Amino acid sequence: MRKVLVADDEESVRLSLRRLLTSSFGCEVIEAQDGVSAVEVLTTHPELSLAVVDINMPVLNGLEVLEIVRQSPTHETLPFVVFSGTDDEDAAREAIALGADDFLLKPFRLAVVKPRLERALARPRGVPSRPKTSDLPQSGPVLVVDGSADFRHFVSNALTASHEVVQAATGVAALDLCRSKRPSAVIIGDDIGLLKPGLLARKIREIGCTDSALVAVVDEAGGRAPIGFDSHLQRTFVADTFSRAFRVCYEERFSLLSDIPAFTLVRNTATTSARQALGMLANTDVTVQQVPAPPRQAGDVSARSTLTMARGTIAVDIELRCTVAAAMDTASGLLGLAPGEAIEEDALSAVGELTNVIAGRIQGAAAVAHGPASFTIPKIVIDTVATPERTQFALRASSPGTSVAFDVLLSARPIKVRAAA
Repeated sequence: MRKVLVADDEESVRLSLRRLLTSSFGCEVIEAQDGVSAVEVLTTHPELSLAVVDINMPVLNGLEVLEIVRQSPTHETLPFVVFSGTDDEDAAREAIALGADDFLLKPFRLAVVKPRLERALARPRGVPSRPKTSDLPQSGPVLVVDGSADFRHFVSNALTASHEVVQAATGVAALDLCRSKRPSAVIIGDDIGLLKPGLLARKIREIGCTDSALVAVVDEAGGRAPIGFDSHLQRTFVADTFSRAFRVCYEERFSLLSDIPAFTLVRNTATTSARQALGMLANTDVTVQQVPAPPRQAGDVSARSTLTMARGTIAVDIELRCTVAAAMDTASGLLGLAPGEAIEEDALSAVGELTNVIAGRIQGAAAVAHGPASFTIPKIVIDTVATPERTQFALRASSPGTSVAFDVLLSARPIKVRAAA
């Protein structure tokens, strides 16, 4: 029997959901009356099939519970539905960004809630979206090279739980250790003698350590990795901050990325986020299916954004396209307007908002799997001419029985990376 967590501080709401889940789906329901109790249930019941959680709860709210769940190795892929008594667009957007499967409004309407809970229950828990460091290749130790003995010892202590760490005070000593130890990663800091960081990185590659992750330690945050390095970390003596940042660099290097798996992640995330975003923000049931790339028609409304991912090596063009009528209907649902009340400005804003949400979800998934990612503000236009479409992947998200239908178009391309000096 499937077990479902229902969390709300109102007993009547919990009772209503319990009746629906037991009578319609044969589930066993475990109740929680606040966010803390919900987390306790999640901790003691790893076998849960679904969590249905109210946003407005004391101590820990529903979004905070969702954030905890998505950071949990046990429940990071648990189907999760949030609900609220207020039509709060900001809360809906945050729920989407945190990975909610759906967003429901109270008071519940059976015709709306039942199929959406059924859909959430049908989603398999799947596998973690992010590989664990312990699952990645660790054929050699981590080598830290820095002139400061304090910093070397700090790094060693920060990483010792997951890696063997060896140390070198100079670049020359580091080269000798690279030959003998064949490190899986080399963290290169400052004041390392005559063999400066950039030259050391090049020499490490030249002696055959082509699989080692080369990580530069810099004094300021932001910017790109220096030439010759795979990534960089900001110098800090906060252990959790350093180890978390290093893990991202390490996993990014050893996830064995290529254009195909990276684009697969984008396609899969676009499929789920298109359904969730349109359904939540327009308050309608949505189906999504892959379709042949449709031609661009004059009068279509388009919103386009470009995602940069995988250490700046891949760009993905994301476009949301629909008819003006579909944009108008979506704007009406989004703004709570009566049919025919939305104006063209509302329609364009609605399409831009949906594109922004979908691109944000894809960015979040890409950042977790492949490191830092960013996307541009959607550019919204009304197409003036009909043209063929050359996109690599197309989805159609539609609401049966309505005019609401959107095409989500994706195309990926490599970005030329600067060569090492």
